[in-house]
Amino acid sequence: MNPMSVGNAQHLPLELDAALHAYVDGVRHLFGDHLIGIYCHGSLAYGAFEAATSDVDLVVVYERGLTAAQQEGLAALHTRLLSAHPAVARLDVTYAPLDAIGTDGRTGPIFRDGHLVVEGRGDLNAVTRHTLRTRGLALYGPPPLEIVPPASLEDLRATMRYNIAFLRHRMPAYVWGGTTPTVFGVLTLCRVLYTLRTGQITGKRAAGEWALGQVATPWRPFLRRALTRYNRPDGVDLVLAAGAIPFVTYIARLAQDMPPQPESQGQ
Repeated sequence: MNPMSVGNAQHLPLELDAALHAYVDGVRHLFGDHLIGIYCHGSLAYGAFEAATSDVDLVVVYERGLTAAQQEGLAALHTRLLSAHPAVARLDVTYAPLDAIGTDGRTGPIFRDGHLVVEGRGDLNAVTRHTLRTRGLALYGPPPLEIVPPASLEDLRATMRYNIAFLRHRMPAYVWGGTTPTVFGVLTLCRVLYTLRTGQITGKRAAGEWALGQVATPWRPFLRRALTRYNRPDGVDLVLAAGAIPFVTYIARLAQDMPPQPESQGQ
């Protein structure tokens, strides 16, 4: 697999496909033999990529912690790439030494929203591991199954419980931020419920459509409205703003009431 074949298969915008190609070439040159692999996960991996808004989620795996000189080189690489390919800002990258792949803790640098942060908690949770092992795309290096440890169903549940707690805390800020973050929060809650009930991962739009058959009837117009406004964030939506925080409480209650599910296979 390589960036160009990913772009052809997933219909990436040309400027984003070019940015991804340049990024992979730059990282391979910078890390050299120190690099183990570059892997795509998230919406692009499970077929839920939205050309207008989705990020390209990547994990870059290398042998050991970065030296100060390597960190400086990485910062310089991102600066050059952003100048030549502004669409690089749509890459969401977690850099991780090999011994961090099986953890949910701190990783190496992360690149998000066009900014490189030297130390941070990247996307190495159970959802990332599950996606990498079941649908991950190797842009460079061995297949993800060879280096990524499995995520159990309980690992996924724990991550979903964390996500519910996070969204309960964060939703007021999403509401104040406008329609785009509010819809993000609402549909992310649908993804949480989908994973808790199925043991699988899917995209926000697919999860929202699935949740229409799971939520109580009074919540269905609200959820349809969120789906309608997905990728159409213009203006203020007072209905979504009023319902978003109660929706967190409702989904949290559904999550508590769910019976235990059997372990998923193939993780």
